[in-house]
Amino acid sequence: MISKDHGFTLIEILVVIAIFSIVALMLFQLFNSAVRVVTRVKQVLIELDKVELFEYKIRDEIRNCLDILYNDGRGITLWVLDKNKDKIPNYDELRAYYWDGDEQGVLYKIENGIKETVFENVNYVEWKVDTYDRATLVELKIKLRDKHYWILETNYKF
Repeated sequence: MISKDHGFTLIEILVVIAIFSIVALMLFQLFNSAVRVVTRVKQVLIELDKVELFEYKIRDEIRNCLDILYNDGRGITLWVLDKNKDKIPNYDELRAYYWDGDEQGVLYKIENGIKETVFENVNYVEWKVDTYDRATLVELKIKLRDKHYWILETNYKF
């Protein structure tokens, strides 16, 4: 509706602004949702990378350790090397992993008296160690941010 002066009425301008505002708001919400999804996917991928790296390290440590000295379900202590070749585990030859037991707890690694955080927001950890004739089977169940992971490794003694 163009007036005799070839201009737009105030109502026409307000309607166009309202329609433009609604479209702009919808586009902003769509963009904002996409950014949140991309951010969350990146967080999940980073967490998966950390889990895979931990899995690789713990499998290697279990496979190559001299002995598994302690396991209480929440933690495990590995005798990782015999520096002085005396076949007796010393404090500086041990590596321990333990969960503090909280619902949103922390999985720690302790080596040479230094406590290092491996994972935060750990909901559950269970270490299970079964020893057979010349093999030790280690099973780790871990729940991080409501996602379950399971690691199984064997340490052979020949």
